[in-house]
Amino acid sequence: AVFVPSNESGITDRIQKDTVFGLYRSPVGSKRGIMPGNRTNIEKALDLAPAAAHYPIIIANDQFYGGLGGRYAITSSSPVSGAVVLRHELGHNFSNVGEEYDGGQVYQGANFSPTVSGTWDQWKVDNNQEAHKAQHLFGAYVWKPLTQAFVQKFKFAGNDSLFDVRISSVGWENQNDVEILLDGKPLELTGAYTYDRSFFETTPFPLSAGEHELIIRSNGNRKEHVLAYARGYAYPLDYDFQSGEVKAYNVFNESERMVGYRPTEHMCLMRDMVSKVFCPVDQENIWLQFLKRISLIDSVEVVAQRAVLKTIPLSEQDLEIRWYQRLQRAELEIEEFRNMSEIPLEKLTGAVRVEVQLKTPEVRKNSEHFTDTATINL
Repeated sequence: AVFVPSNESGITDRIQKDTVFGLYRSPVGSKRGIMPGNRTNIEKALDLAPAAAHYPIIIANDQFYGGLGGRYAITSSSPVSGAVVLRHELGHNFSNVGEEYDGGQVYQGANFSPTVSGTWDQWKVDNNQEAHKAQHLFGAYVWKPLTQAFVQKFKFAGNDSLFDVRISSVGWENQNDVEILLDGKPLELTGAYTYDRSFFETTPFPLSAGEHELIIRSNGNRKEHVLAYARGYAYPLDYDFQSGEVKAYNVFNESERMVGYRPTEHMCLMRDMVSKVFCPVDQENIWLQFLKRISLIDSVEVVAQRAVLKTIPLSEQDLEIRWYQRLQRAELEIEEFRNMSEIPLEKLTGAVRVEVQLKTPEVRKNSEHFTDTATINL
């Protein structure tokens, strides 16, 4: 870790702060993005580290939610949300995948597809290519202090659908702080109330066609009760909310336009900030990115007439080891040495090759990076 002191404490938001990294919030007044201001000073700080920082992390001196992926994974020192944000941002940096939540900008990588089929077919439970589509009825990032009630009117023209409202807030510390009404009837939210950025949703319920009104108001019209966003959706009755199976679920950008598909409904931390797991597609891509940089084989050494194989520290169930000997023009596997990391060499001559292959249920995509080989000449 490298600490670099600033002339002033905190980061720039509505008030300009004299800080060494120039970190600032975007949009102003939000608890969302924290941007790198002075990249030159950030790189100088990284140069002070005792070893190369392949995935540098910047911890902003701020007690509220915020962060960024990219060259640096940025998070804040918030005890409530710092680790939450960091998991998500390292998903961008280490797994090299894009957003899965609605209202974002970066939709790319292994977890995004502009079409229903093709991108993650190896993970689908069947060959059904039908998309699990939601209808985006309303919603945007508003960042509105609830000194006055937030009112959203919308028209629903569908039939036989389920309705759901997803809400994010700041400063809602208990369920008595705010009230959410749909057509005058209170809605119950599921989620954790905190002083920091929080995320909620309602249980999907039937919605009739016609005009509707959503009201979100603070009990006491208090400015510390902030609404980050409220999004309303309509779903077909057979929409898969819970299974976690890989299918094709649509995603909407910051202009509320459907731009493509994500692999799972709501399990992945690239969509749900409070989740602690990646979807199977993202998890597989982490292996792909990891093995582009790291070899399965660390070394093969000859010690006292024995070949000693050293691999990356994975369990024996994850690695398959095969030894081969070249005899004249043919190469044959020495089957008695299957999955052994150390073998005797007394009876072997010529070239001996070892092949290590990653075997894990977390990977279904073929890649040359999942196999590594090394040869010793006797």
